[in-house]
Amino acid sequence: YCIQTWSCDNSVYEYNEILDAHAGIYVKNLYQSGVTIRYNYINLTDYTGGGSINGVFGCDYGDTGVQHVSCHHNVIVAQNPIRIHDLGNGLAGPSQFYNNTLVAIGSDFGVCGAQVYGDGNAIDFYNNIVYHSGSSANEEGDLVMTTTNTGILNYNRYPATPKFGRCASGSYYPTTTTASLATWAAAMSTTDGDEAGSSVGDPTFAATGSKAAYYQLGGGSACINGGKSNGLSGGSTVDQGAWGNSAPATIGCDF
Repeated sequence: YCIQTWSCDNSVYEYNEILDAHAGIYVKNLYQSGVTIRYNYINLTDYTGGGSINGVFGCDYGDTGVQHVSCHHNVIVAQNPIRIHDLGNGLAGPSQFYNNTLVAIGSDFGVCGAQVYGDGNAIDFYNNIVYHSGSSANEEGDLVMTTTNTGILNYNRYPATPKFGRCASGSYYPTTTTASLATWAAAMSTTDGDEAGSSVGDPTFAATGSKAAYYQLGGGSACINGGKSNGLSGGSTVDQGAWGNSAPATIGCDF
């Protein structure tokens, strides 16, 4: 693991560039509260060690879990870009995942975009871009969470061939999956939107420049003005993905 943290409160991980690790940022062990992960570029494309390759990872089975996570404006390229769960308690307390660009690599995905198992807690997931160019057949889902989530779920851009996984209470593996955004949205019961402003399709990256800049939006992208500043229908119009919604000039490090 590149960055591994144990039992830290109010910790901030920002402006890091992490390449070719088994896990980029691993938030491990119980009672970690107030974790902020922002402005990082994580690309694990060239890691060859095997196993599940996770960009941002958090779990410790049976403990109290990770509490109050804010994860935003990150570009993450990995087999499993975001995977935060705990078999005992999940994400405890309100947590936010917004304006991230999550790119899955490989042909056998675990979680293509994000697994944010909260089991009844308020998990916000909005303005994110989830992208892969292959089939979703072998993955758990582009987004995996419990149907009892009470947070904001809206204004996300999913792959053209998406897959969504719903978990039962007490389990972080999906018991039901669907390839339909409409079916997924109808099954959720969240604060605002239930994916009404979300869509599927190629995000159209600029595909020029290097590192995180490669994943800026290209001209004509449907993700331009595709989001809302606070994930709510009344918010200001902003771009989806890591480079939108008051993003910094640099994502990753600029040595």
